[in-house]
Parts: sequence; structure tokens; C-alpha cells
Amino acid sequence: MIRKIAALTLCLTAIVGLAGAQELGVELDGGLQGMRYSLQNGQSKLLPGGSLGLNYTFPLSNNGLGLLTGITAGLYRTQATLPSSMAFAYPQVDDRGDAFLYNVRLSGYKETQRTLAVTIPVLLQYHTDGDGVQWYVDAGGKVFLPANTTTKASSQQLSLSGYYPNYDLTVSDLPKHGFGTVNGWKSSTTTQLKPGAALSAGTGVSFGISPGVRFYAGVYVDYGLTVLKSGRDSMPLITYSSSGIDNVKTNGVFSTPYAGQPKLLSFGLQVRLTWGARPAKHAARHSARDTTQQSFQIVVSSKDQAVAQPQTQAQPQTQAQPQTQGTTQPKPAPRARKKAQMVTPPPAGVPLSDSELTILQRPVVFGLIGQKDIPGTQNQILDDAVNLLQQHPGLRISIVGYTCDDAQQPEDSKLGQSRAKAVARYLEHKGIDRHRMDISYDKEGQPSTNFDPAANYLNRRVVISPE
Repeated sequence: MIRKIAALTLCLTAIVGLAGAQELGVELDGGLQGMRYSLQNGQSKLLPGGSLGLNYTFPLSNNGLGLLTGITAGLYRTQATLPSSMAFAYPQVDDRGDAFLYNVRLSGYKETQRTLAVTIPVLLQYHTDGDGVQWYVDAGGKVFLPANTTTKASSQQLSLSGYYPNYDLTVSDLPKHGFGTVNGWKSSTTTQLKPGAALSAGTGVSFGISPGVRFYAGVYVDYGLTVLKSGRDSMPLITYSSSGIDNVKTNGVFSTPYAGQPKLLSFGLQVRLTWGARPAKHAARHSARDTTQQSFQIVVSSKDQAVAQPQTQAQPQTQAQPQTQGTTQPKPAPRARKKAQMVTPPPAGVPLSDSELTILQRPVVFGLIGQKDIPGTQNQILDDAVNLLQQHPGLRISIVGYTCDDAQQPEDSKLGQSRAKAVARYLEHKGIDRHRMDISYDKEGQPSTNFDPAANYLNRRVVISPE
């Protein structure tokens, strides 16, 4: 994302240098800015946000028509709420490998989604001419480049229970194993969004503050045209944690099948301060006559004779654009291939107890389709594996990545390899030697459970096993 923003900024700087901007402006927008989407049995609404940007206006004709572009950074916020006593049920697998139905009852659930984004406007502007107050109209489109959305969720109460169909048993009061009641619960997570496009319009008035400086004030609206998330997903809203009810996390409504497709929507007030002379219409009509009258200067000689001499006018020099020198960071030395490494093999047959084997083989679930980064809700699983590997320094492990077989959005089998490498990097960052790891992926996308087709997201996982 940072590279895209830097490239766009350089392109805009080059355009300004070649075309010569008529007006340079600083713009501040404020109003309701967020994502619009439907929420089953719930509500979503926009929250106050704002944007700050730098823009340029290029003249296209002498009748007040121009092209406005630039770059803007903004904050977009949305709030989602669910009614009290709303219940969900998800198929899950506990730490012993038993399948059960995870029942979640919410009371006063609310989450706030916060997105930082960069927008590139490309707008046609019509501006009236004359003395005093003038008015303007902008219309066109914007490119929307979002960063990840941070979601902060809270609920007055969570009631968590599990139904085991194989034993016809409901468990509701085992807090250390993830079943029980949580009061004043809070959690946070992140969601990946993709770039989008939006229609944009604005109108208002402007007036001069001083020669070459104008102040604009008006209203604006941005209406998203494209969906900012790659389809719906089947992640549970509240995750199951076998380590205790205090460790349950939220995946956010964007990751559930209950939320519709999010699109950009923002509207409110805008103000803009610009520098640069805006030529008046009458000045363009009389420019030829003014040039003729001012191109000669009467110089009176000592004999009182008028001599017409052409006036030499200093031509504006084109200011050289400063070269932006990128900071070159040293690249890490390439890792030697495993076949070329001379590594002393660890002792074979390192024993693991049944409980340790269960901890090591707990799957790391990548809930979103196409997701490569490890979700924050899965870090505890890997941290437990790190502790176990540190207790058994001679243990080698196999890291296998899997994909899901979603009928509407099938995943590339190589995603399994990317997920396995992400887990290996996490373990290495925690101090586990990379030489102890064998990384691979399953091209067939072997399913992890046949309990319920709705649990297809569990197939997007990485499994660690002892070799």
C-alpha cells in the first residue's frame, strides 16, 4: 500500500511540473464517512470522519472549466449493532478433536470499524467568474485505496455453550475450557479490504481573501461503485477458545455471512484554501490587446524624439522538479537452500505425550478466502506450539498448508504453501530454528471435518505435526 501511494504521489508531482497547476489547494472534508452494507437482524450506520488532502486545478478552457486532482488521506468509521439476546450456532472442534455445536448468545453487541484510506480524485470543475462571491461545481470519480480495517467490538454479556451430538451433552459451565458467561466483554480484530472506485460530486461558493488566494466552502458526497471485500465468508462472529472464556475473540461482522457487501459512502462539508491566480474571462478576451499595448515602451531621447523599443520581458523559468531519492534498504542475504546446508540431524524418536501432541497439532485457521497472513486470533495456538518446541529442542516438525474447496470461490492450491511459510516465519521469529521445519502443502485440499458444510472455512488451515 505504501508503495502504491508513493508511486501515485510521484505521478501527480510530475503532472504538475509538466502542466503548470493553475491553483494549488489544501482541502479539509468532514462529515459521515464509512461503509454502507446490510446486516441481517442488525443495523449498520456511518460515523463522523474526515479527510485532509492536497489538490491541483488545471485549466481546460477560458470559460471556467478545469480538471481537479490530487491526493487525500481520510478516516472512515462505521458502527454495527446486533439486538440483545441474539444467538448463533457454529460447528467447531475442541482441543481433543471432538466435533460440537458452539452456541453463542449475545447481549448488547456493538462493533466500530475504523478504516484509514487514501483517495485520488479526478474531477471536472466549473467555476463562475466575476467580482465578489462565486460558485463552483465538481463532478467525477475517486480511486479508493484502503488500509486494513480495525474492528473494536464489545458486548454486555456473552453466553457460551457447546452441544456434543455424539454424547447428546450440552456443556455450559466449564470456563477453563471455553464454556460459560462473560460480562463486559471486549475484543478487536482486523479485516482486509481491497481498492475500489466511487462517484464524487461537490458544490459551494468561493471568494477571494487576498490577491491570488481564494477560500472555498461547500458540500460533497462520495458514492461507492465497487465492493471493498472479496465476497462473503463463513467465519463465526465469536471464536471458540479451548484455553478459557477470557480468550474468546471476535472476527467482526465482515467475516460472517450475515453482513452484505460493503461499499464506500461519505458526505458532509468541505473547505479549501487555494493559491494561484484564476484568470478572469474578460482577461482572456482582451489578452491580445493588452499584450500589444504593453509590448513596447516609449523611450524619450535627449532630442525629445520618441523611440519605440521592444520591451524585454523576463520569461519565467521552469522550476526543476526535485528528485525524490528513495532510501535503499539493504536486502537480506538469500537463505541457502535446504539441500546445501550441512545441519546435524536432531535425535530421532523424541517422545511426546498425548496432551503435548494435541497442543502441537491444533490447526491454525485462516478464516478469509485467499488470506495469507496469520489471523490475530490464532497467535495463541502458535505460541503454545513454540513453548512445546522449546521444551523439546531435538524435535523436528512438518508444517502443511491446506486450502478450501469453496464452490463459488475455489482457492489456488499454492495458497496452502503461502500459509505454511507464514507459520514457519512466525515460529522462526519466536526463536525456533528453521532447520527443524519441513514446509509443504496439500494440493488436494484435504478437508478437516465433515461435521457441517458451513464449516468449510476450517479447511483453510495449517497443521503442525512431529516428523
